[in-house]
Amino acid sequence: MDTFIEIDDEMFSLLESYAGTETYDDRVVQLAGESMGSYDFTGLFYVEVPPLMEATLKSWDDVDAWLDELGGFLSEDILPENIPEDFDPYTESAIPPISIFGSLKSFKESALNKLGERLKQDKAGVACVEVRNNEQTLYLVYDDLDFWAFDFNDRVKVFRGDEFTEENGYYDL
Repeated sequence: MDTFIEIDDEMFSLLESYAGTETYDDRVVQLAGESMGSYDFTGLFYVEVPPLMEATLKSWDDVDAWLDELGGFLSEDILPENIPEDFDPYTESAIPPISIFGSLKSFKESALNKLGERLKQDKAGVACVEVRNNEQTLYLVYDDLDFWAFDFNDRVKVFRGDEFTEENGYYDL
């Protein structure tokens, strides 16, 4: 099975006008639906990561609120293995999260690793169809295949290929 489709100049120009964005254009959404048989997985997951600031790591309640927004889990789920078993982040005398994780980067990595474990069990990740016209290539991006499988999707992203970045929400978990 091919993991790409060839399209005419007119349709490619339309897709190109949406490159780097998400579109509700019925013609593009229809093409994405008709192209589902040609998709392949990128190995990435789409994650909407909430804003994370230094102040978050001053309080376990703030950490838990951020983790809940990220993926519905708690700080206890991402504590490092070297923490004593009797450590309870919810006591008044508990050391702050920054002391446990050391940095925002370390905390975020721990959280995303935990989220990745869950996502790999529940989802297949991001898929896309390579769309070609002559020597040009674009991608139709399926962030949530469940929406497409049940015909709930009314939009699709069109990428050139270099938009699969963490800044845009695409993570290799």
